[in-house]
Amino acid sequence: MGAVVVFAGFLVMLLVFTLSDNVLFHWGLGPAAALACGGVLPSAAIARRRDLRTGSFGLYFPTTLAELKRDREWLTHKAKKKEKRRAGETCADC
Repeated sequence: MGAVVVFAGFLVMLLVFTLSDNVLFHWGLGPAAALACGGVLPSAAIARRRDLRTGSFGLYFPTTLAELKRDREWLTHKAKKKEKRRAGETCADC
């Protein structure tokens, strides 16, 4: 998602740069467009950073997080079986 935001920002800045030479400065809107992009892009970056810090990224990847949870449980179970084998205990599902 972050790469998409950066690429979209690049396209917007490219568009503003291209238009500023031809149209925006002719209309007197060049500085206003530059200020708008200069304010929107950092605001989007700050909002994305806030999302990542609060952990709301879990909403974007529910399947991946569920798989990681299952993997963690499997590894914990496997580690417990290994400890039992080292201790010489027998377990039914080892």
